[in-house]
Amino acid sequence: MVSSFLYSILLLTQAQAAVSPFTGSWVMNFVPSKDVKPESFAVRGGIFSRGNGKYNVSVKTDGYFHSIQSDGYVDAIAANVISPREMVEKDEFKGKLVYLITYIVSSDGSEMNSKVIDYGKPNGHPVSSTIVRRRIGKSQRGKSVISGSWQTVKMITTKSHLTEEIKLNGSRFSSSMSGGAGYDALVGGPSVPVKGDATDARVAVNMPSDRVLIIDMSRNEKIMVHKTMTLSPDGRTINVNARRLSDGVDTKWILHKQ
Repeated sequence: MVSSFLYSILLLTQAQAAVSPFTGSWVMNFVPSKDVKPESFAVRGGIFSRGNGKYNVSVKTDGYFHSIQSDGYVDAIAANVISPREMVEKDEFKGKLVYLITYIVSSDGSEMNSKVIDYGKPNGHPVSSTIVRRRIGKSQRGKSVISGSWQTVKMITTKSHLTEEIKLNGSRFSSSMSGGAGYDALVGGPSVPVKGDATDARVAVNMPSDRVLIIDMSRNEKIMVHKTMTLSPDGRTINVNARRLSDGVDTKWILHKQ
């Protein structure tokens, strides 16, 4: 007969054996992919526009909120031109401010910093970051210096905002980010809702091998992003590739274990 002490040791050993090397705190090293298309911005005729194709939005630059087609994250935008090189955008969802964005173009017109304050985290604490973009081509005389095609080259934010807590114990997988966003799913199980995301956002997790995780991110039951996470042999880094299925664009980054 096994003693209670030995039985406890056996249970502890089994639990430890079930914990995957994916488990831990991981910090993102984000390097924008060259495959990501530049984003268009324009200010002309009292109208501010940004985005490409179906992701394009346009509103008056009168400082008032104007309704746009909701994407589950933003349904109204207010834009206000502060100076020839600076403007402010406010984004709301269901009457609540979720993003405050200040666009500032450098004096030579070659770089634009987008200072973003995110108010939409589940815990309600604002998170600040800066997106650095470089102009593609030259600014055109007679047009706003904000107008043009801009390529993202860098994102600046706090370490906590880039940290992802991952737990993989047996078939139970969970991911949590700063601000309280995250999810808890069964590997190979049904899709689950994502806390802090759009109400129809869901994820499903699969694991084809002990060093590869596949995460399918969906909206309205349609897979939007197919993410592959590959653990290095030494267990210290994870190479992440997220493919946006709408246009096949890949975004890549590396997670470093803390």
